[in-house]
Amino acid sequence: MRVVHHTLALSPGTQLGPYEIVAPLGAGAMGEVYRARDIRLDRRVAVKVLPAEFASHAEWRARFEREAKTISSLSHPHICTLYDVGDNYIVMELLEGETLEQRLQTSSLTIEQVVRIGINIADALDKAHRHGIVHRDLKPANVMLTRSGAKLLDFGLAKSTRPIVQHADGRTMTRALTAEGTIVGTFHYMPPEQVEGREADARSDIFAFGAILYEMLTGRRAFAGDTGASVIAAILASEPPPISEQRPTTPPALDRLVRTCLAKDPDDRWQTAHDVMLQMRGILESGSTASGATAAPVRRLRREHLAWSVAAVALLVAIGLGVAQQRGTASSSPLVHFAIETPPNTSLYPFDTKGIALSPDGTRIAFVAEDSHSGASLYVRDLATTQIRALAGTEDASYPFWSPDGTQLGFFANQKLHRLDLIGGPIVTLCEAASGRGGSWNRDGVIVFAPTLASRLYRISAGGGRPEVATPLEADGIRARWPWFLPDGNRFLYIASSDLVVGSLDGKLRKVILSDVSNAVFAPPDRVVFSRGTVLMSQRFDPDALSLSGEAVPLPFGKVSYMSSKALSIVSASLNGTLAYLPGTDTGNAARLVWVDARGREDAELGDPGGYTDAALSPDGKHVAVVRTMEDGNDLWLLDTADGRLSRFTFHPGSYGFPHWSGDSQQVAYFREFDGVGQVCIKSLDGVERCPVLPARQWQIPYGFSPDGMTVLTWLQTATAGGDIYTMSLGPKPTLTSLVTTSFDERSPSFSPDGKWIAYQSNASMRAEVYVRRYPPTPEQWQISTSGGESPIWSPDGKDIFYGSGDTIMRVPFDAGATPGKPAPLFHIPGHRTPRLSGVLSRPVLSGINADGQRFLLLLGTDQPLPTINVVLNWRSALPR
Repeated sequence: MRVVHHTLALSPGTQLGPYEIVAPLGAGAMGEVYRARDIRLDRRVAVKVLPAEFASHAEWRARFEREAKTISSLSHPHICTLYDVGDNYIVMELLEGETLEQRLQTSSLTIEQVVRIGINIADALDKAHRHGIVHRDLKPANVMLTRSGAKLLDFGLAKSTRPIVQHADGRTMTRALTAEGTIVGTFHYMPPEQVEGREADARSDIFAFGAILYEMLTGRRAFAGDTGASVIAAILASEPPPISEQRPTTPPALDRLVRTCLAKDPDDRWQTAHDVMLQMRGILESGSTASGATAAPVRRLRREHLAWSVAAVALLVAIGLGVAQQRGTASSSPLVHFAIETPPNTSLYPFDTKGIALSPDGTRIAFVAEDSHSGASLYVRDLATTQIRALAGTEDASYPFWSPDGTQLGFFANQKLHRLDLIGGPIVTLCEAASGRGGSWNRDGVIVFAPTLASRLYRISAGGGRPEVATPLEADGIRARWPWFLPDGNRFLYIASSDLVVGSLDGKLRKVILSDVSNAVFAPPDRVVFSRGTVLMSQRFDPDALSLSGEAVPLPFGKVSYMSSKALSIVSASLNGTLAYLPGTDTGNAARLVWVDARGREDAELGDPGGYTDAALSPDGKHVAVVRTMEDGNDLWLLDTADGRLSRFTFHPGSYGFPHWSGDSQQVAYFREFDGVGQVCIKSLDGVERCPVLPARQWQIPYGFSPDGMTVLTWLQTATAGGDIYTMSLGPKPTLTSLVTTSFDERSPSFSPDGKWIAYQSNASMRAEVYVRRYPPTPEQWQISTSGGESPIWSPDGKDIFYGSGDTIMRVPFDAGATPGKPAPLFHIPGHRTPRLSGVLSRPVLSGINADGQRFLLLLGTDQPLPTINVVLNWRSALPR
């Protein structure tokens, strides 16, 4: 690593003070921007450097310093934050997302998205203008779209004025920073006064803001031309074509707002950004943005499908059908069945979408998708268009549910229950919910929810307060989850183990309606829809008498996703006859076992591709224990590494996972689910089985044997933090002893080959990192990963620890008599398609290492279609007549 004291084109590894350059991000007229790491705080940052050819010029240095001073004076959620200033460089927050310019080149924006982005920009401009700062280079490239909203960038051309002085005769004076006659900025977004080199003020930014709004709404620039001169001529003398000609659904109030921003005379424009922001908030709150769901005609990355046109028409029919059915009128509207995809670079969770929820009117669907960089977040999709809205601030979200009027969403995130107003406003935290499993919201503002993987439901006001018990305590090992209010707003359905039960808000009612179901919803006015295994079914249900009639009939929509009898929330229904569910996938060839070398190059494939969800190599290298998905559920199988032959190892189809071998390769520890709770089981190659070893009410997952085979490292689920690490003795009377128990989530422990050390992962630093401790335990611990780490595994000789970090396998030298070495990347996981289980089930990244430590066994996904959400309009037309 080299240290420089002047600016130049920087390569990765270069250090500027305490900042290590990682990669270039881009370059502009006044600076080069790099992704970097603050080595003191281990924080990702962006570093903007003044190019060497400009550093010697006083004018450029003054402008660069002015940008730093400008940003430092503006603390605002929609302005990029300044962290530090150095010699010819400034350090800012690293924003993950895309610029508005990039978004407009690849996809269109809904009216609502345009207004929300506009509110963010106007709010940022208002902050700057109140501090006497005019941006002067406002354009789509200087607006970053992030999960927390739009952020205003690049104040390199900003103009700072003294506070306005008003004289007795009414005249105002300001001191200009740029000489009159000098043109600065980007032509396409300049107001006439800026093009002519006259004084720019806050109203100049408002003109540029209007040009940006115009482009967001129409997909074309307000003032275009083949040359700079033709653009200037258009700005000075031409009016852009009316927005209504290109996007007829634009609300008139928004059209007028843009035209006022683009007035040639500054006195005819909006006079403050604050006024513009208030106007846009009024448009948003009035609901008039709903009329603008049609996409602007800009170039798209992905083709529109004909099914969407059909679905849009059918959706309108379905809304009318729902009203007719509520009135008892028969209808013969056609059934429409289609799939919706997630936004680019995101995907649904395999097996479990972490919840899907149709809005009460059936026009929108909320779901959770995972981004490879930022994790899980909430999205809302309008079913009549292709428009998807990402909900800022919903990281780590799961299991959304709608308010009765469709204006708000409840969801779980970061071990709490939250409420989000879709019209605007902050996310409201209602109460603790360590591992929420579903909620339902009635018309009186009461929410019933499952706060944990526990045996009762609770109720709370949507305005907040103290949760109260809503259902009787279930029997040991039976979980209560997935509530769904019935029309009276007092009684609700919920799942208890595999029974469909009716409860009431006073906690006195408990009536079993159906058995052998994995999820169920009430489909107004008189049906329940539920799944049995992979089959989606429906039966007539009277919500007043709480009684079923007729036979349960399968619905002809194909298989639904299935993992275990109690694990999933996969179905949602609405008032208007719309149904959504997670379809099943063909797991027969969904994964393959692959040997790779120390560079990550594929060496050989072990056996044939199969429906594997987990795998573990035996220490002697002769077998791989695999969890294999079959039609009737999972079971453990053994794969012979010599010939690839599979033989069944367990014979009780259900939910299995986390196989681990004893040191002598004669026993396999694994978890198996009993009554909704995972328990530790052990089976030897001679057929002797202990299952469960030590029954418990909370989840237990085994993570490996001690060298003598008498102890198993075990993860136990807790009600608050997620989980702690224990040791489970395997004597005649098994016992559990705490090993690492904190207020954080520890998991994935692994014994060193000599049994004297334990490696594990913990989120004590607010993200998963890898640590080591001595065994038997002492208070000391050492963090050995630096940029995130999970699922550590020891080399056979105990001299190295390997772990996963994103799509990379990392290696850390380990000497028991010295401080652990520095982590270094070993190889990237080929294709990074490791099949994973969601929630508490996060399987190891590596399935094994051979005896010489030079070959690594990976369980890789194949190129199967990504999970989608299936939607059915007028689903009742599929019922037998």
